[in-house]
Amino acid sequence: MLAKPFVPKMPASDRVRRVVATGIGSSEAQARYFAWLLNTFTDIPACFVPLAAFVVPVGPWASDQTLAIFSQGLSSNARLALDQAGAFTHTLVFTSATGAGQQAAGRPDRADLLAKWVKAGAEIVPFPIEDEYTLLIRIIGPACGFVAAHQFVEALPGSRLPRLAPQSDPLLRLADSSIGAALGADLTSQIDGWRSGGVILLPAPAGEFAQNVACKFVEGLFWDAPVLIEPLQLAHGPFQQLAAAPKPVWIFQGPTATDADLAGRAVTMLRSIGIEPLVVPFPSTPALAPIALELLLDPVFADQVRRLDIDQVNWPGKGLDGPVYHLAGPAAAS
Repeated sequence: MLAKPFVPKMPASDRVRRVVATGIGSSEAQARYFAWLLNTFTDIPACFVPLAAFVVPVGPWASDQTLAIFSQGLSSNARLALDQAGAFTHTLVFTSATGAGQQAAGRPDRADLLAKWVKAGAEIVPFPIEDEYTLLIRIIGPACGFVAAHQFVEALPGSRLPRLAPQSDPLLRLADSSIGAALGADLTSQIDGWRSGGVILLPAPAGEFAQNVACKFVEGLFWDAPVLIEPLQLAHGPFQQLAAAPKPVWIFQGPTATDADLAGRAVTMLRSIGIEPLVVPFPSTPALAPIALELLLDPVFADQVRRLDIDQVNWPGKGLDGPVYHLAGPAAAS
């Protein structure tokens, strides 16, 4: 995606306005990130709305807004929003699903729905990969969905978002670098202590769209979710909880002097209650933070899944989630 950036087929500039972004699972973080990029680097206001809000019909407020839906595999409940696309002025669907791919996978219902939405005017923004649904955890799709969101926003008329390129951020080279391997080794050395959760400090604003970090523990390893906070939040509850019941702490330290100062203050506090946190250098720019987090953490969790022999194909409770997962109906079931 970086070597051959996807250039979205942009609608008229006045059609993308007042964006409402939604998604669930690994797509929630992508939708939140998309809204943050728009608010930060364009003059287009955007907000994230939980997918559950679409259980009931949207109001007249939608008539002058763009709906942006993130759903890697067109999960069943994505239809809650997609079926109301007609209430919005324009619809963007960020997905890995294609008509041909869904037909080949024996899902003609999804192919038909996709064709229906395109015919109704929805704009498809594709990203890899289409067949990752065989695993519970998503590894490739989350990173690629973040890239798709970034590339779309940078292509908007008047966007102030710099073009995403391999040389634009040091952490985008993590997968092939000795730096990434060293950081991963540090994280791996401590990960066994996280079965009952822990606390992860992230530089602002990464915490706004870091939901997939928790997914790696919950869906990847079936462990308790960590508490994800930004440094200032440490003093407002998490520190007191850690003092009462110590747990491991990772601090991802950003590249600025302010980041270093905040990390140092957090280390001082944690040492005062007997906790030695792992400080991880995280020199990513805010705009690329979620992509960098994926590249840093995915190898760590993939190795842990292999080491613990976790079955990601036949996961606990498989097939029993229908009452909620298929709320919108079985026609687009996974």
